[in-house]
Amino acid sequence: MNPFGFDDLFTDKKRIPTKKERRDAERFIKEWLPDPLGDVVEKLNNFQDSVENVQDALDPVKLLERKAIHEVDTDEAKATFQKGDHIGVWRGLYSHHGIYDGLGFVYEYDDFYVRYAPIEEFADGSKIYRINDSASYTPDEIIERAMSRMGEEEYNLLFNNCESFAVWCRNGT
Repeated sequence: MNPFGFDDLFTDKKRIPTKKERRDAERFIKEWLPDPLGDVVEKLNNFQDSVENVQDALDPVKLLERKAIHEVDTDEAKATFQKGDHIGVWRGLYSHHGIYDGLGFVYEYDDFYVRYAPIEEFADGSKIYRINDSASYTPDEIIERAMSRMGEEEYNLLFNNCESFAVWCRNGT
């Protein structure tokens, strides 16, 4: 099996690497190879994530799985979500992502720039859910990373969107 997990260990079957395997390979490349290649791999991973989001939105099984996610209103979110949590809302054909500050506000890439908004504006009438992804940083570091991009206006649907922003804040990728 290669270090990036493209071959099944016990068979000769090829498979598409998981999101985690892609991100692990990205971290490896960014650590050991020159910046341009790491940046290209990161952009490709972000593109693949965006494609998967659209595929998931149209998949009836994934739709049922989303319904099983514990969604809460803004009051419960304020009471239960923690500083640095990656949170999301479902907006029909896509999900919207942000970083919760623990005080009722969210850092998000919305309207093509990174902003800090009340959780009620982030939710926009929808229920909110926590995304249970791992974090490479402490909650304070996650918030510092989100704050460092405040006002950024480099939104790109495929390569620099709300989900990639939230993942970057928590994991650096």
